[in-house]
Amino acid sequence: MSRALSLDAADDGPESRRSAGPHRLRIWAIVVAAAVFALVVLARWIVSPLATEAINRKLAHLPGYHGRVDTLRISLWRGAVGADGFQLFETGKERHGPVVKFKEVDLRLSWSALFRGKLGGRMIIDRPEIDIQKTETASPENKRKAAAKMREIQSKMEPWQEALRTAIPLEVTRLEVNDGRVHFSDTSHRPVAEFALDRVHLLLTGLKNREGGQRLPARLDLSAVTSGNGRLDVHVQADPLAEAPRFATTMKIQHLDLTGMNAFLAAYSEVKVSKGTFEIYVEANADNGTYQGYAKPFFKDLDFKSAKDNLGTKIKEAAAEAANAILKNDRDKKVATKAPFSGTFSGNKVDVWTAADLLLRNAFVEALREGFDR
Repeated sequence: MSRALSLDAADDGPESRRSAGPHRLRIWAIVVAAAVFALVVLARWIVSPLATEAINRKLAHLPGYHGRVDTLRISLWRGAVGADGFQLFETGKERHGPVVKFKEVDLRLSWSALFRGKLGGRMIIDRPEIDIQKTETASPENKRKAAAKMREIQSKMEPWQEALRTAIPLEVTRLEVNDGRVHFSDTSHRPVAEFALDRVHLLLTGLKNREGGQRLPARLDLSAVTSGNGRLDVHVQADPLAEAPRFATTMKIQHLDLTGMNAFLAAYSEVKVSKGTFEIYVEANADNGTYQGYAKPFFKDLDFKSAKDNLGTKIKEAAAEAANAILKNDRDKKVATKAPFSGTFSGNKVDVWTAADLLLRNAFVEALREGFDR
């Protein structure tokens, strides 16, 4: 009897304990795998549908707009949120299609932003589309004024941006946009004036961090293909936390074929181009509530017809007046005028990115118009 007991006790020795170790590890592995699986099921089948329903309730009651998202994806183990099939409509103008839509967006969450009640972190948006439509006819005296044009564009952009900020509080530190599209149309003209940016790539960094005491810590780099197959490049350095817009920006459009913009040109300059290319270089700086810069447009091999009887001869006469601020490049047969501009933001509640955007757009439109009006 005593010998049998001693043999049983030997079974509980070091070898038995060593064999129990891997067994415990397997149990813990199964427990962890089950917990991860439970989190996946919880996020996908419970949290995600509830979050989708909650955000759609908010999007359905935006002031002046309404929208929806097909799916809101919650990835707890990655600390990420994603959305598929987002669309935003202007109330009463649904027949014109969505103002903004995108196929997919992913946001890698920042825990510090979550503690402040916001969705924050690094965001990637794939294939977004923005549609800007103007339907009202502008008065003749305002149509040719740069300030009126800036206010008009600003009034179209700000409402839906503010509505989205209210519904979805975001605190993004890095933003990347891939394969985007921006389309502008003015249906108050016949033919309808249209202009588009395709294959838009945007990278925005330094939104919250002020590295090394930099005066302009945020950086925006944008590239796109314009109507007329032009190449657009924009670079902006800015201080998004400054009370008044503070930035330095450059923009260039190269190799824009004007024959691909005849609808746009017919609406705003009453011309039809048979051949010719357009390029523009813009630099602008803003600080202390004021801005200044210049636009330098180039027209090459331009040939067009005008609805105005005498406008065609005006262009020929302009060559004789070239000494009045016209620069020539004989090798490329280009003609350009360097047009300085300056002004103030006083009285305009505009953020730094909107301010830079409006300046660059206005410089482009005015350069085209004035080029044909000379």
